[in-house]
Amino acid sequence: MRTGQLRFRVRDARIVDVQTGQLAFRIRNDDRVVSTNGQLAFRIRDGERLVDTSGVLHFRLR
Repeated sequence: MRTGQLRFRVRDARIVDVQTGQLAFRIRNDDRVVSTNGQLAFRIRDGERLVDTSGVLHFRLR
């Protein structure tokens, strides 16, 4: 991990765009994942929203 860049794969996920302060990639359901200014927000198959703020990750799983 380097400043502003995080590269990884999650099963069938493929990275779409990685820029300084922004992380964007898609998961199996093609939902967009965007990380900006330390905040991570995205949706999973069940449609629950995940938000990561100040190092805290809030989410729901079924």
